[in-house]
Amino acid sequence: MVAEDEPTDGQRSATRAMPGTVSSTLRPLLLITLLLFGFLAASGYLLSGARLLGWLMGGPALGPQGLWLFLGHVIAGCLALLPLSCFVIGHWAAARQHPNRAAIRRGRWLVAAAGGSILSGLALGQVEGLPQQPAGGLGRTLTLLLHALLPVLAVVAYLAHRRAGPAIRWSQLRSYAAAGSLATAGCLLAGGLPTGLTVPSPAATAHAVDSTQPPSRFWPAATRTVNDQTIAAESLMNDDYCLRCHQDAYQSWFHSAHHFSSFNNPAYLASVRETRAVLERRDGSATAVRWCGGCHDPVPLLSGRLDDPGFDDRADPAAHAGITCTVCHAVTDVHTLAGNGGYTIAAPEHYPFTDAESELLQWLNGQLIRAKPDFHRQSFLKPLHRSAEFCGSCHKVSIPPELNHYKDFLRGQNHYDSFLLSGVSGHGARSFYYPATASANCNVCHMPLTPSDDPAADLFPGAAVASVHNHLFPAANTALPTMLAAAAKQPEESQGFEAAAAAHAAFLRGTQPSGLDRKLRVDIFGLKGGGRTDGVLQAPIRPELPTLTPGETYLIEVVVRTLAVGHHFTQGTVDSNEVWVEFTAADSRGPFAASGLVEQPEANGPVDPDAARLAATVVDRNGKRIDRRNVQDIFTGAVNHEIPPGAAEVIHYQLRLPAELTGPVTLSARVRYRKFDSGYIGFIEQQLAADSPAALPPLPIVDLCEDSVTLPVHVDGGRSGPVASQRSPIEPAWQRWNDYGIGCLLEGDFQGKQGELKQAEAAFRRVTAVPAGAAHGWINLARVFLQEGRLPEAVDAVNAAGTATPPAPWWQLAWFGGVVAAENAATPPDLDRAIGDFEKILAPTNQPRSRGFDFSRDYVVRNRLADTLFKRGIAATGPARQQLLLRAARHYETTRQADPENLTAHYGLAQCHARLADNAASTVAEQARAIAEEPFRPDGRRLPRLFALRDQLAKAAETRPMSAVEHAGLAAIHRAIHSLLRPDEQAMATAVSTLRANDPAADRAAEVVPIYPLKPISRPEAGATASTPQGLAVTESPALTAGAARQ
Repeated sequence: MVAEDEPTDGQRSATRAMPGTVSSTLRPLLLITLLLFGFLAASGYLLSGARLLGWLMGGPALGPQGLWLFLGHVIAGCLALLPLSCFVIGHWAAARQHPNRAAIRRGRWLVAAAGGSILSGLALGQVEGLPQQPAGGLGRTLTLLLHALLPVLAVVAYLAHRRAGPAIRWSQLRSYAAAGSLATAGCLLAGGLPTGLTVPSPAATAHAVDSTQPPSRFWPAATRTVNDQTIAAESLMNDDYCLRCHQDAYQSWFHSAHHFSSFNNPAYLASVRETRAVLERRDGSATAVRWCGGCHDPVPLLSGRLDDPGFDDRADPAAHAGITCTVCHAVTDVHTLAGNGGYTIAAPEHYPFTDAESELLQWLNGQLIRAKPDFHRQSFLKPLHRSAEFCGSCHKVSIPPELNHYKDFLRGQNHYDSFLLSGVSGHGARSFYYPATASANCNVCHMPLTPSDDPAADLFPGAAVASVHNHLFPAANTALPTMLAAAAKQPEESQGFEAAAAAHAAFLRGTQPSGLDRKLRVDIFGLKGGGRTDGVLQAPIRPELPTLTPGETYLIEVVVRTLAVGHHFTQGTVDSNEVWVEFTAADSRGPFAASGLVEQPEANGPVDPDAARLAATVVDRNGKRIDRRNVQDIFTGAVNHEIPPGAAEVIHYQLRLPAELTGPVTLSARVRYRKFDSGYIGFIEQQLAADSPAALPPLPIVDLCEDSVTLPVHVDGGRSGPVASQRSPIEPAWQRWNDYGIGCLLEGDFQGKQGELKQAEAAFRRVTAVPAGAAHGWINLARVFLQEGRLPEAVDAVNAAGTATPPAPWWQLAWFGGVVAAENAATPPDLDRAIGDFEKILAPTNQPRSRGFDFSRDYVVRNRLADTLFKRGIAATGPARQQLLLRAARHYETTRQADPENLTAHYGLAQCHARLADNAASTVAEQARAIAEEPFRPDGRRLPRLFALRDQLAKAAETRPMSAVEHAGLAAIHRAIHSLLRPDEQAMATAVSTLRANDPAADRAAEVVPIYPLKPISRPEAGATASTPQGLAVTESPALTAGAARQ
């Protein structure tokens, strides 16, 4: 029998007897087609191997050289279409009547497989104007599989086709294969290397950190390049190249504070010009300004232009680059969690023809990226870009001695650790409140999803349509776009900045109808008669409305609570941010007392100096307020009323009611925000007068939240007129008591003093009476009792929190249970119980990951565990002692890696290693002591040298147990580091005392429990028309209002 598709002997004879179906005219077409398909086969399967290798290794393995191979593959596929088509038409015309029907059938399959290979390749090419297949989509995946399988089918069909006809000339096929392989090698060589494959290094992770290293060429910025060489400015400034494909991301970035981070920012320009001038006078060089450049001026810094004494901050294009697309996306690693621009960057490798001037070659470059986006993504979008650590490389700073000539270490702003240790991040185990689901990174708030048809758009979880992350980075800088809008020369440019200002304002207020994204809330919670903190509290105001008596004095208790804020509010440039509470008391004739009014808001006038401010005051060594962003003078923080995430502050207003009151009194409070205070605005105008003599436009004042209540007044033996019933909008109601208690508990915390603990205890007891809030109440009572040293009552409170319905979260029970056990420990088993509680919180297998929580990163808990292990270890003997001390040291070391300047960790490591050294002598210890005892020099760089010494010693002992001599060396190193990191408390106290002696408003704000008097407002006699005091009207800038209308 003969198979159905096998040619018969007669067909084979007829095939041999008939004239050839491949004429001399078709033979060159066949030769060209076979050569091209030989190259396509060789290059295609090499590319497929690269893809498979990348998949096995967790990332693309196709390097920039391989892109030339891919380009050749694409061109060959396009070129093959014409000769293949011509040959198929001619061959079909000659062979369609051929008696060998099996060969014809197999030829049809061959044509279908070959044509399908080319057409599927075109579909994968994402050619503009043709249907697109988004990367990662099911359609593209299926097309890719088809494109890989069809060539195999084509080879099988070719062999079957030829089997039905003349014998195959294998020598010719080998020649075609050799030619294809040579062409493949040629494409790889065109890319500069004999291989198109690169094995990617392990992905840089957020936690792969290192201690502060010896200075790089960009010191005192912690920024590095991969080869410690400069990078050409032009390589970092090709934003227009990104614009070609990513219009939505580009347009939002264009109006962002990241784009205008450098000398194109009027405020930054004014301050840094002063800093450069001070450094040149003081040091003879402005080299220390590199510290600013790592985050604000990466292009001038990395290109070396910032070091040029003749650097023109107006004319040099690099001065106006800001944080470009490439700067962010070319970062390869975050090499330290100490901040100060602690990232590593590499000059990006591009696709062929990136810099070509020809429009055709530019189009071809774009098509390559669309068709083969893997390498583009590998180069410009890495896992670290989704981490808070990436943002923390610049949003965590310390001021180096080269800049302020003060001491080796001084902490500046620190968004990163504030977020890391919060309940919002899901890493802090000690928070007052927790969200239903943690925010995994900074992008959740500051890069919200925006619908887009951008090629990089993706259907993110929870998104209804394809979206990209908003590159405006909505946050709090409403001043910058307002200034840029006023300076813009074109109306459309001005409108873009106005819209940006409005977007920032909307972000600050919150836009969701549910209110879930509101940043703050304010609550007029209660009042106390006599105007004293120890007066009887009447609260909560609403639904009950206390009756006021004319002529009496009251203390009004106002609570401000942070809501959708993942770090301290305000953080950032706290010395120039202006956040305050405006409080007014009014009757039917208008306001009669107020605090926090603004003088001439339309002219950027000053805020009432006695206003309650929710920010920090920073001073120089002479106790003078830092008021010009003059970072070179920063010495210490003097007053700090920032509010932690998920916490509260109580503001006490003293109100004396006029004796002549005859009607109800309306109390109103609103939290107001202006980016830059009036003094700094004046400084900017003065510094830039030569460049721009015009005054700055009115900067927006944004009302973040407000509350109001009307209270009856007692007159002539009764109430004055009816007052409508009122309810507080805050739900659940028990949170009002809880927030008030939190605010009382935290008062004085900045100075390390105890606040209103008695009042906090009373408030939390009210919370325990409400079943829904009872667990919160008991846990917070435990906080109060621990501060007061009432340990037995703290034990009872923790137990009550665990038996409440619903109970407190297990991690809070473990934390406070562990703290109580450690504080109350009388025997080793007591310490063991505390150790067990702390280890439970940190255990990787014990995390509530369904909510995105991971408390193993809470280094405050880890330090407490290490401290308890240390105490347990020094009470033990023999091998148990050594093992406990080693365990403690390991936990301290984990903290040190997460926070390289952590005082507690360095002190603990010094103690552990000293015990493990057992009095051994060490030359390294002598080196460490010698470095620490050197006289202070701004360029002494003692800390980097000590960190390097520590790394060398630790590296030497990585693969074996550490000797006593090495422990002695580490003990001395960490002791020396601790001595340099430790604040100079005496000098700081002197500076703060000077401020308080010379500034009555700062003196009041620095009190443990500050009381803010409401100032009387003069007003006309009854019956006359009252004028509205300045500052009571809405004072948003015209740019903000116009921008909101456009959004």
